Amino acid sequence: MRAVRIDVDFAPASRRAPALGLLLLAAGVAAALAGGLVWGEAWSAQAAQAGALADIEGRATPQAAAVRGKPDAAELARSRASLRVARGLQAPWSELLSALESAPHENVALLAIEPSIQRQQVRLTAEARQPEAMLDYVAALQSDTRLSQVVLLSHQVQALSPGQPVRFQMQAAWGIAP
Repeated sequence: MRAVRIDVDFAPASRRAPALGLLLLAAGVAAALAGGLVWGEAWSAQAAQAGALADIEGRATPQAAAVRGKPDAAELARSRASLRVARGLQAPWSELLSALESAPHENVALLAIEPSIQRQQVRLTAEARQPEAMLDYVAALQSDTRLSQVVLLSHQVQALSPGQPVRFQMQAAWGIAP
């Protein structure tokens, strides 16, 4: 029997990278550089727009309007409307609603809540099954520290309704009422 020679190469000679691989690498590097340039331009444009917006907002202040001259009626109306909205958002709605919900209301149903932001008051229209439930509800709101000047304005027995409930209106203030 004749021995067969086996060539085992434990450390082959380095092969050259195929041309297609080098081409793909170069394309990837070029795309990354192009993306970086586009990102840099977008960053610069955003910074310029932010600066322009800051300039516009600086000119929109009431002091700047006074310097420019007398504003027109439409601008004044928009300004007043935005101030009303801002005041409305500053009202303590969560405290006010939680004060109304914390009062015992098993036999009382709130029908309407009419806030007056300028006067820091709220007018409530409710209906109670019995006059005692109405008085208990008013007393509970009067004892709540989040409300002040809680007053029963009117009440009327609804004789034509089943069970003859008592419909009443009350008024309460929050914060420091004027």
